[in-house]
Order: sequence, then structure tokens, then C-alpha cells
Amino acid sequence: TLDSTYTVFTTDIIGSSAGSGVLVNLSGEVVGIVMQGYSHQGDQNTITALSISGVKQIIEDLSNGEDIPYLGLKISTVNNEITEKYGLPKGVYIKGVETDSPAMAAGLQEADIIVEMDGKEILTVEQYMEKLLTLNPEQEIQVKIRRQSGEEYVELECFPVIGILY
Repeated sequence: TLDSTYTVFTTDIIGSSAGSGVLVNLSGEVVGIVMQGYSHQGDQNTITALSISGVKQIIEDLSNGEDIPYLGLKISTVNNEITEKYGLPKGVYIKGVETDSPAMAAGLQEADIIVEMDGKEILTVEQYMEKLLTLNPEQEIQVKIRRQSGEEYVELECFPVIGILY
């Protein structure tokens, strides 16, 4: 789940921990990709799947032999409710930074909030993913963040070089 979030759903279809495949709706459309080993071990009678809409672009890119741009962040959206409740700026909250990732090398840290990438305002994970997928490996970009300093948030700029998701 690096550099994105996905809709995950479960079904009570009996599965196995080694099972894989897809979930299909009554119209014959693929709606999910079964994830091996994602469910809790006690949930042996359920299947967990990723919504196909969240991974469609990545599947298309991989099928066309294209590289998937990578920064190495675990992220979530800071929505209006979170802003009001906790006083965080709107944007994309960094929940974690992958070791030895382009994000770590550029100085991005856990709890930073991304508000802009290469001049484009970023307020949701979907906007972040959309922007990231337009970038090329080895391209340096400007990322504006808000970082807590004492009781306030200060704006900083980082310049990560886009990597490739392996």
C-alpha cells in the first residue's frame, strides 16, 4: 500500500490462505483481486480483495511494460473532519516513510502533510496518486509539505527523485 490507498472488501465466500484470483459480479465484471494472506488467520472463511478500480491504472501500466513511479510513502487523506477535530492542515498525511526510499532521501518524515506536488495542490490521496502516476523515474519534483514545529505548522519544500516500484 505504498504511495496509495486501496478500497479493501471482504466476502464470506470460503477461501484458503493460499488462494488467489479475482471476484466477479453477476454481470461477469471483475470487481476485485483476491489478496493472499491479508486476512486475519482466524478469518479462514472469508476472502479479502482489493477493489479493481483502485489498481486498474497500475495493471494497465504494468501490462504495457511501463514502470510504476515510486516515492515510498504510507499515506492518508486529512479531510474536513480530521482538520476540525485535530487541527491538522488539509492535505495528504504521511503515516510512514519506507526505509531507503526516494521520500526518505529527500527528507520527508512521518507526520508531514503533503499540500503540493510540482505546483499542483494535493488535498487527497487520489490527487496524490493521480499526480504520481504522471511522473517519470529519475525525475526530480518539488513537494511542499506542512511540518509541525511547536504549536504551528511550517511550510517546507523537499525535492525527491522519483523511483520505480518493484
